[in-house]
Amino acid sequence: DLTRLGAKTGFLSVLGNDAWGKSVLADLAQKGVATSAVQVRDDFGTCVSYVLVEKNGDRHFAVNFPENPLPLHNSDISDELLASTRHIHAASCNALGSMDDELDVLFRRAHEMGVTTSMDTGADPTGRWFDRIRETIKYCDIFFPSHYEAAAYCGGETDVLKMKEFFRDKGVKIFGVKLGADGVFVTDFKEDIFMKPLFTGTPVDTTGAGDAFCSTFVAGIVRGMSMHDAAALGQAQSAHIIRTVGANNGAVDIHTLVEYAKGYGYDLDIK
Repeated sequence: DLTRLGAKTGFLSVLGNDAWGKSVLADLAQKGVATSAVQVRDDFGTCVSYVLVEKNGDRHFAVNFPENPLPLHNSDISDELLASTRHIHAASCNALGSMDDELDVLFRRAHEMGVTTSMDTGADPTGRWFDRIRETIKYCDIFFPSHYEAAAYCGGETDVLKMKEFFRDKGVKIFGVKLGADGVFVTDFKEDIFMKPLFTGTPVDTTGAGDAFCSTFVAGIVRGMSMHDAAALGQAQSAHIIRTVGANNGAVDIHTLVEYAKGYGYDLDIK
């Protein structure tokens, strides 16, 4: 999604030296994502997700998790790599293996070098939820969980405005909640934004819609867009994603998103 927006993007993780890992690398390279920081290891099997899509576009995942946790560490990211980076995004927290317990160190290093940070998340199999991110969130500029995840982080609270108050003094600068068919909520603790989806009709496949919003919103903020315009840009990208099969096949360039958003009354300043 980021490369479609014209952002210079790199991916860092661990893949197995197997057919799935080679497929991931080939796909990323074809889409213009730098993969020089990816580790390919013989002692690790690439995680595979099978996505089951219903007729209404809703999806479910059957995941073949590796026998061993993802062997990714803070030490795998050199100062030189961080220095060449403008923003670092941690995707799928709680599924990052060793890195989940070292992410606070990485984010603190990033902030010390002037690099901004963001993360989204998945379910926490340890059940620790907020205790697990208590230190990380102090160095996180943008945090965007889904509603059920945000509720778990907030001790069961379901009202997004009360969620906002829970996170107000925790360190994060922009907090958002992905609300699925109800849109998104975004706040910088001064301005609150509720935004409905920029889509009408029946989704083909909702896989990747939240990721598309998050990546595009982050890209907008990094470009210097207002929080409101970045949210509209993200919603426009999500709308394109859910019109096609696959997690990112529908992603389009930023100028197409701007024109699309105009059709819903948003005149965006892309900087």
